[in-house]
Parts: sequence; structure tokens; C-alpha cells
Amino acid sequence: MKNLQRFSASIHDNDSLSMIINAIATKWTKLLYCAVSIKRGCQLTTSHEEGVMKLKQAFTCPNLYYLGIFIQLGKLLAECRSHVVSSKLVRLCLLGCEIEDDSMGILGNLPYMRELYPYSRSFVGEEMTCSSLEDSCLGSVTKLEGVESGGRSHAPSF
Repeated sequence: MKNLQRFSASIHDNDSLSMIINAIATKWTKLLYCAVSIKRGCQLTTSHEEGVMKLKQAFTCPNLYYLGIFIQLGKLLAECRSHVVSSKLVRLCLLGCEIEDDSMGILGNLPYMRELYPYSRSFVGEEMTCSSLEDSCLGSVTKLEGVESGGRSHAPSF
């Protein structure tokens, strides 16, 4: 499988997540398109150190184009800040992540990201600052009390 050019996976357990991310990063170097979805069954918040490590691996995987996260993250994204901002992800989908902190300061600085899909229960914080991303990316985010729009002349109404 050294010549693999396209790969897509839905991952439901921590061991598979580690094995697949490792293979993408070290063995499948000819990938042109790679998509990974982390789904129910993966437990990144069970062991704090392990969760941080696995999230760092996913965000810094060199050949990963799309990452879908469909599990709870809590504060893990903020703790991986230095690794996340070096990510080469182009598309990121978040659903049910329940991210507690204002993560737009992190996600807005991803150099290659062109598409962000924050769906239901992606963010549970009460404030969010959007400076680099289009305000329209926040259309499905609910429960925000304060939105500060640094990149646009107006804040969206919720």
C-alpha cells in the first residue's frame, strides 16, 4: 500500500486512530487526498495525556486533508494550541465536540484551512472571537452570548 493515493476512514477506537494516523504520516507518503473522521468509540477525554497526544497527532499529520471530529473534546483543543496551528488541514468538521474555550483564536490561524464546519454542540462556550474566518461559518453555532468580529465590520445576529 505504499502507492496509495486516496484514503478515507471513519475511526471508532483509540488503537485504530493511532495506527491509521501513524501509517498516514510514515508509510503512505504518496497520498493526494486523505480524510479521517474520529467518531464515537474514540475516547480522547478519558486519559488526559493520551487524548492530548492523539489530538496533536491528528492535527499535525502531514498528509491529512480533511478531519472530522464527532466526539467530545472539552479543553483538549486549547491544550494542543502550539501543534494545531502548524496543521496542514484544509477542511475541518466539528460535531458534538463541546469545545469549552474560544477556539477561533486557534482555528482562525490554521494556515491552509479553507473550510470549517461547526455543527451542533461544537462549541459550548459563551463567547467567540472571529478574526480570520468568515462570520458566516458560525451560522450553526448556538448559545453564544457575545460574538466579537475582528475581521468584519459587523457581528452576526444570533
